[in-house]
This record gives sequence, structure tokens and C-alpha cells, in this order.
Amino acid sequence: MKPVLPTKGLALSLLTLALTACGGSGGNDTTKTPDNNEVTTPVTPEPVTPEPVTPEPVTPEPITPEPITPEPINQAPIIEAAEGLQSQERDTFAYTAQASDADGAIASYSWEQTAGTDVVLSGIDTSTVEFIAPDIIENENITLKLTVVDDKDAVTSQEFTVALNAYAQPNAELITDSALLSCIQSAELDLGATNIECKDIPITQITDLAKFTQLKSLLIENSKLESIENLSSLTQLESVTLNNNSITDYSPVNALNNLTELSFSINSQTEFETIDLSNFNKLVKLAIKSNDNYVQFDLSVLPTTLTQLSLHNVYNVSASDLTPFTQIEKLSLTNIDGIKSLSFLTKMPNIQEFKIQYLNAYDSVNDPSAFAVTPNLTKLALINIDITDYDFLSNLPLIEDLEITKNYLSSGDTLGIEKISELKNLTNLKLNKIQLENHDKLSQFSNLKELQLDNNHIATVSFLESLNALEKLVIKNNEIVDIAWLKYAPKIEHLTIEDLSNDINFSVLESLTSLKYLELIDDDYYGRTFDAQKIAQLERLENVRLKFSQISNLDQLTSFTKLNSLYLKQQSFSTLPSITNLPALKSLTLESRSSNQDNKVVDLANLGTSQSLETLKLAGFNNVADLSHLSEFTALKKLNLHDFATSDISPISTLSQLETLTLSSFNSLIFVESLTQLTNLDYLDIDNNYYFYCTDVDALKSKFADIADSEFPHNCVQQPVDYSLMTDENLKTYMLGRNMKDIASITELHINTNEISSIAGIEQLENLKELGFNYSNDFTVLDPSIINQLPQLQKLSFNQSNFSDLNGLQLPNTVTNFTIYNHNTTLNIDGFSAPQLTSLNFSRANLSSTSALSSFINLTNLNLYSSEIKDLSPLFSLTKLQRLDLRNNSQIDCNQFIQLKEKLGNTNISSPYQCN
Repeated sequence: MKPVLPTKGLALSLLTLALTACGGSGGNDTTKTPDNNEVTTPVTPEPVTPEPVTPEPVTPEPITPEPITPEPINQAPIIEAAEGLQSQERDTFAYTAQASDADGAIASYSWEQTAGTDVVLSGIDTSTVEFIAPDIIENENITLKLTVVDDKDAVTSQEFTVALNAYAQPNAELITDSALLSCIQSAELDLGATNIECKDIPITQITDLAKFTQLKSLLIENSKLESIENLSSLTQLESVTLNNNSITDYSPVNALNNLTELSFSINSQTEFETIDLSNFNKLVKLAIKSNDNYVQFDLSVLPTTLTQLSLHNVYNVSASDLTPFTQIEKLSLTNIDGIKSLSFLTKMPNIQEFKIQYLNAYDSVNDPSAFAVTPNLTKLALINIDITDYDFLSNLPLIEDLEITKNYLSSGDTLGIEKISELKNLTNLKLNKIQLENHDKLSQFSNLKELQLDNNHIATVSFLESLNALEKLVIKNNEIVDIAWLKYAPKIEHLTIEDLSNDINFSVLESLTSLKYLELIDDDYYGRTFDAQKIAQLERLENVRLKFSQISNLDQLTSFTKLNSLYLKQQSFSTLPSITNLPALKSLTLESRSSNQDNKVVDLANLGTSQSLETLKLAGFNNVADLSHLSEFTALKKLNLHDFATSDISPISTLSQLETLTLSSFNSLIFVESLTQLTNLDYLDIDNNYYFYCTDVDALKSKFADIADSEFPHNCVQQPVDYSLMTDENLKTYMLGRNMKDIASITELHINTNEISSIAGIEQLENLKELGFNYSNDFTVLDPSIINQLPQLQKLSFNQSNFSDLNGLQLPNTVTNFTIYNHNTTLNIDGFSAPQLTSLNFSRANLSSTSALSSFINLTNLNLYSSEIKDLSPLFSLTKLQRLDLRNNSQIDCNQFIQLKEKLGNTNISSPYQCN
């Protein structure tokens, strides 16, 4: 029997109670409702005690729990490693990482740089990261880190190493042309350069440009370049400019058919014909300049899609030749032969800039009507063109830049400012050599930023009162007195004033505090003095050029902290400006125009010191002998010295950074071999000198043989005079003053002073053939021990001397010609010996006696003009005479003269006047 659960008993009890509550009568289930007045007595039921029930025991059914599935473990995402990632410097690097998630998806990416030179990353929240590789000097690595997160927040990181490859740095092994190397290094370029520009550098060859595989643009101007043979290999070039070089063959350019821009200059038609202009179908910009002669070519070979065209010195170009170029936006025509009208402009609706200058003298363009259909012009330059009616300018409302320049000022060339009053957009205006009418109306151009007025017959600049935006002003050759109006142009940064009225007052300059460039020029040799104090407070000055008769208060120019260039030219310098406190100064030019006695500067010490100065030109300091102070300018790259008294230039050799050196008019300088120590020179000019030692010049030629742009003297000193051998200071000074430096070249010496007592030292003049003295008081200056050492000496002479006799004078056997001329006293020639004389001249020398003449039996020429002689008998024995002058000797007896003629029958004799 199953045990009864207590719950079952409880259930039975509840059931019994429920049944009792239902009435339990069992016989009638009709419900009765008592009357309202009937009282119903309630019946209380007797309690029923239920019998206890013993529940049967129940065995519970076993319960099997449901199986529990554990949550799966999330797998982290995977990033594939990568090897060999690299980028060339300045290239764009891009890498797409391979990341995956086996049990889900990648929710996010995050890139960062963890090592190496900083780069700017893009796409840092994507799978692909990008950056532009930086400029670097040598190869290096950078490290990038990628972090990915999956959709269940699992994180994985991976580092990637990217090798950055540097382009090779140029050096003498890679770039053999030293000038080209200097240009590239100065621009801090490497072999990955895309653009190279070299101006005013003596490049001779460009073979090594083939190493620049990324080169797109090349400009070489004013060089010594002769061959461009290897240029043809640079087919990737898109822009080439080759102006003012020494190139004669341009054919290598023909291989560059990707060119879009080409500019070149030539010197002849032959040179021009080496280039095939029909080969450049992609050209949009073309500039052709013939430097000297006109060249001719067919413009029809050019692509009509050109947008820019510049022609200079081109022959036989008509207006119709230009009409096909309908896409032109910029056109420049200079010295063009054949253009007689501007009708081509009507076919160029897009033209924005036009310059026409100096047409052939036989061509005249004076009809401006074509400008009626060029309303888009923003820049116009009419230079030496015959147009005189400027009404057309009112139809060009967009003009911003206008230049009208005549070749010379003519009374017929006038421009009324009202003609340009409609040009409301003008910002640049140049009016040169043209008379202006109503120039006060220039005040209406309040937007002007640049104004140039040259030779316009104007006397005032009152219009400046309204030109408050002006930044650049150039005024030349106008009789302007009052420039105080400049105070109304406070924004002026560039000011040039040249050759205005002598009464001009520069005080207004003190108020122009925005000035950066100042040029003041007065070419009157005896003109005014400029006081530098007037610009002392202009702290923003970067470039100063002053040219006056005299400049005072130079010390006021020594505190411009921004000054980059200083040019001073005056009659003479009493002192030099110090540049010690000019930290930004890179260029200094000081020029003196006076003679020695006016210059008081004897050394360069007052210049002070500078670590920034790169260019120095000094001229006319002919009392400066000591150059040692130049060593204070260690950054010098360019040095030009003219007219110095120095004989020692060794201090220049200490300037190790020097690249350009010019020395001229060094009359005291001989030895220049020390210049061979300047290993960085790429330009050397010492041509305008005559006294450099030839051995030194040869050493320099050898040292700098690879510098094509070198100029050496045509004359030089083969054997220097050793002035230490000269004991007489007056003789030394005299010879030095006449620049007698070369023993080999001294064949004549004429001493014009009576202050020399000894000629010791001239014995070294082994090529001396003629020696003369003027104003000498003593013939004994002819020391036999000295003149006997002159193996080439042939002529001796005295002029206007004062000694009274020649007793004891014995000439070397080499001397064949002796002259005493214009002697101031009576002369006794007894005791004078010169056995080899063939020519003797006593013209205007009063001889006390002629007896000594009989001993000169080898004479072929004897001049006794006006020598006051009487006795001709000593001449009877001179049978070798070919020429005898006896004129102006009134004391000669004519009978004796006849006898002489009989004795000397073969001699050409100029007779005494009384015996004719």
C-alpha cells in the first residue's frame, strides 16, 4: 500500500467543505425567495468531523535534466604579415592589409605609425593605408601598426615595416660638371628631382642629367653650355628652357616629343635650323629668341593649339601668319619684321596678355582698331610702337597691367590721362618717354599697386595723395622737386627715384616705414650729397641702392637687421660702413669713382665682420694694400675687386667657400699662385690685369682647366723686377708708379726726375735697350759698373739737363746712339769716349768745342742742330757719315763748310742757314 501523502488528505478535506457549503439537501434545487413580511429563522448545521484518511505513499517519477550547450569561444581575427614593403622617397605608398575573422567579421581597422620619420597617414580606419614618402637623405625604415577588431570585440595587431628608398645625393662622381653640380646642390636636389633650374652658372656639359629619371622640367640660362647631345635621352621631359648659352646644335631636342613647353635662344639661322618645330604636337607654350640676327621660319609648322607664343628677332612674319593661332592667351612680339597691322588679334578671342615691341624700322603699326575685339585683355604693353591715338584703351575695361613706352621723348608723343580713365581695374601702370597731359588725373586710379613714370615732363607727384594702395613707385628723369606727397602712400615697399630735380628734399623718406627696396640715383658727377640719416629708421629695408656724389653719415646704415643687399657708389669714401650689425646681409657693393688722392680708405678693417655675407664687390680703393681683413667674411661665395693697390692677395685663398672671383686693374699685383687653393671656384676672371707672373697664370690655367668660364690675362710678367735691389727709393717709386713689373718687357726706361742719384738695380733689366734721363744734374748717374751689365743697351739720352761736361764718361760698346738734347748749360765734351757710336745728337746743346768729335770715326748720323759750334775741321775725318745736321749754327764759316762738303761728298748735309 502506497503511503498517503499529506497533500492528498488536505485535498479531501477541502472537497468536503466545498460540498457542505453547497447546501447538501440533495432533494430540491429550486431556490425560494421569502415574503417580505416572513421572518426566516436561520438553521445552523451540525459540524461534521471528517474521518482521517491515510494517504497512500507515492513514488516520484525520476526527472532527467535537459542538456546545456556551452557558449562558443570567439576566435581572434587574423592579419596576414607582409614582407618587402617599400617606397621611393616622395612617392605615394598604398598598402591593403589582408585581415579575416573565421567566426565573424572585421568590425574596425586602425592604423598608426610606431617608428621612423613621421609621415601623414590617410585611410587609417580602412584596410588600405596611404602616405607620401618624405624627403630623406639616406635609406631608412618606418613601422606601421594595424589593429583590427572583430564583431565580438576581439583585437589583433600586426606591425609592417616599410623600407623608404632615398634617391642618390649628387656628388662629383655622379655629376662631373662642377657648375651643374653646384647648381643642383644649392637647390638641395637629389637624383629624383623633377625640376632643375640653373641661371647665371657656367655649366659646360649636361651629360649626367640622364641620371635624373624623374626630371620633367629643365631650365638652363646664361651658361657656357655648348652641347646638349645627351638631352635626347630624357624623353620624359615636358618643359625645356635653354636661353643665352653657347649651344650651336639643338637637334637633340627633336627627340623630346612629350614637350608641352619650349623656350630657346639662338645666334644664327644655322643654329635655328637644327631644331624641327613640326615635331612638337603637344606644345602649348613656345618662346623663340634670336640674340643677334633675324631668323626666319614657317609658322605653319607650329601646332595651332598654342596658348602662349613669344617671338624675338624673327624675320618675315606677316599678320596672316599669326591668324591660325586662335587659342592664344598670351602673345609677345619683339623686333618682328613684316608685321604691318594688328589684324591677327581679331582671330584671337581668348587673348589676355599682349606685348608688341620694336618692330622693323620699315614697318609701321599705327592702327589700333583690332583692339575693339579683344575685350578680355588684362595685360597690354606697347613699346616703341607708332600708335598715337589711345582712344581704343577705353574699350579694354579689364586691363590690369598697362605699359606704354616710347623710344625717345618727342613733342608729338602725348597721352592724356583721360584716355585711360575707364580702366578701373588698373593695378600696374608704366608710362615711359611719353609726355603726360592732365597727369594730376592719375589720382583716380586708387587701386594702383605699381606705377612707373620716366621722362614725362611732369613736375609734381601730387596725385599720390589718392594712391593709398601703391606698393611700388619708380620715378625717373622728371623735374620733380617736392616728393613730400609720398607720405600719402604708406604702403610703398619699393621706391626708385633717379635723376630728379637737384633741389629735391628727401626728408619724407623717414615716414615710409613699409619700404623694403630703396633706390636713389643721382648721376650728376658734381651733384648733391645724400644724408643716410634720413633712412636710418626704416627698419624693414631689405635692399638699398644709393648713388650720389657723396653719401654722408654712413654709420646710419649699420643697424638694418633685415637688410639683404647694400649698394653704395660715390666719388670717394672717407670711411667704410660697418656691416657687423647687419645679420641678414648677403650682398655688399662699394664703388668709388675718384682718384688716389681723394680716397682716404687705406684698409678694410672698418667693414667689421659678417657670417652671412656671400657677395662682395669693392671698386676704386686704390690706396688699400692689405686684404687680410677679407678673412672675416668666411661665407663669401662671390668676390669682385677692382683697382686695388695691393701686391698680396694671399688672404683671398683662405675664403674656402668662394665660387666666383673677379680681379681687375691690380697694377701692383704680381704673384697670384695662391688662388689655386680655391677648390670650389666655378668662375674666375683675372683678364683685365697686365702684371701677373706668367708662371702663376699658367698654374691657374692648369688648376682651373675644367672651368670653361675663365678669363686670363693676355699679357703677363715673365720675370718680375726685384725692387729690393734698388737702393734709390726715388727710382723705385718712379718705376713702380709706371707699373714696370716685368724684366722681359722693359726695353725702354726714361726717368723724368732729377731726384735720382743712383740707378743701382736696373742691371737686372737684361732687355733694356734705351735709357734716358730728363732734368738730370749729373751725368755720373750713369754708373759704368751698372750700365756695363746691360747687354742690350743701345741708346742713351739726356734731355734738359744741367751738367757742364762729360769728362770721364765712357759708354759700353753696345751703345751706338747717344743724345744730349735741349741742354741748359754750355757743354764740354772733352774726355767723352764711346768708340762704337754710330749716332750722336747734340741738338740744342751749346758745345764749348768740337775737337772731341774727331774720335767718333764710326758715326753715320750726327746732329748738331743749334749747337753753337764754330770749327768744322774735327768733322773732316768722319767719312762714314751719312747724315749731318748743321742748321741754325750762325758762327760756322761758309768757306770751311764748303771744305767739309768736299771731304764728305757722300754725306747728306743740312747746311747752316747762312751757307745755303
